[in-house]
Amino acid sequence: MTSNCLHPGFVGTRIANKGGPIDLVWALVKPFILSSAQGAETSIHAATSPEMEGVTGQYLVKKKPVPTNEMSYDVAAGERLWRVSAEMVGIPA
Repeated sequence: MTSNCLHPGFVGTRIANKGGPIDLVWALVKPFILSSAQGAETSIHAATSPEMEGVTGQYLVKKKPVPTNEMSYDVAAGERLWRVSAEMVGIPA
């Protein structure tokens, strides 16, 4: 089993569209927004690309692995997070 994370980019889903001033904001940022299909490309790549077979623990941006924040490599912090999360939901750590 593999597990990777990704950033789809700034995708124009209009999920927060409420009309009014939001329509103005959308009009201003539209040139910078990806379509839903473009936003899905990295997800589809991560799930189906032969070059991703067996790759795990990566963070992808535009279909490429990129470094994450230094804190994300802190194994002790990750173990603490797991332990505290398990306690909060009532499962054995």
